[in-house]
Amino acid sequence: MNGLLLCLPVWGAKHIDLALSCLLPSLLAPSNLPAMRELGLVRLGFYTTDSDAKIIAKSSLMPLLEHVVKVEFHTDAHGSVKDRSNAGLARAHHLDAGFVPLCADEVASNSLGTSIISAVRDGYRGLMHLGYRLQAPLRDLALARARDGIIEISPAELSRWHLDRMGCPPAEGSWAMSRGTRSLDAYGSHGFHITLRF
Repeated sequence: MNGLLLCLPVWGAKHIDLALSCLLPSLLAPSNLPAMRELGLVRLGFYTTDSDAKIIAKSSLMPLLEHVVKVEFHTDAHGSVKDRSNAGLARAHHLDAGFVPLCADEVASNSLGTSIISAVRDGYRGLMHLGYRLQAPLRDLALARARDGIIEISPAELSRWHLDRMGCPPAEGSWAMSRGTRSLDAYGSHGFHITLRF
């Protein structure tokens, strides 16, 4: 396997803002993108529009990202998130790279990178997250944790936040754990994003 491709379909002001304010800073936590470099070349592919690529490229996060990953902009893929993710999957296949699709409206815990490393070591070629979208309350929690462009937030803290806010454990997390999923690493406003390995 030739490194990893993290695929981020993102376009439109709302989703670019979510990605730049929460997702990407959480991926910069030391145990996420920086740790994944031990797997070889890590590419972060933005599947976006020409005009939105220019906005993302001017972000103050870009130097931090370019320090730890190879940033790519793909503006030739069109259509839905699924279509753009499929373009990313085709590129990963062409590169013989592992594949991790991302969602602009999520926040990653500081265990996501170690989960990806573990999956690759176990012989898996990709990870996929399923879950709820990042909405205002969880975004506020994530932004409160931001330091120097990086958000580091633990799975335990996200779980406590969910229990305090919702009054119960997230059903999706319980469902996944009862069926043997080993990792729950990325979170949305209503609870866990479930890590699937394939």
